[in-house]
Amino acid sequence: MSFKYRSYKNFLIQILINILNNAIDVIKTDDEQKWIKAKSFIKDNAVILQICDNGGGIKMDNIESIFEKHVTTKDDKEDSGVGLYMCRQIIEKKLNGDISAYNTNDGACLELRLPIINEE
Repeated sequence: MSFKYRSYKNFLIQILINILNNAIDVIKTDDEQKWIKAKSFIKDNAVILQICDNGGGIKMDNIESIFEKHVTTKDDKEDSGVGLYMCRQIIEKKLNGDISAYNTNDGACLELRLPIINEE
């Protein structure tokens, strides 16, 4: 079986840069050894991309609210809170996928699910 993932490269790059910049902002504030890990795999006819860090996690009661417009977890008053909102809009409306977030024992993970087009 072969498969392809068709996408808009620039949209995907924009999403990844935003997610990585958010992770970098979290992990650069501490002296401990910090990391960002990315993993990809195929599951249920989709490419799954997980990006995780060990920055302590997202400290919100409703973690999914990070994807709402003007919501931010940063102390920076200049932060507009639209980065992850735009990521979700692009993934859902342009790439026909979805994005979610969850905490682990180490930190936060964002998971992108992007559909695969099967070729016979």
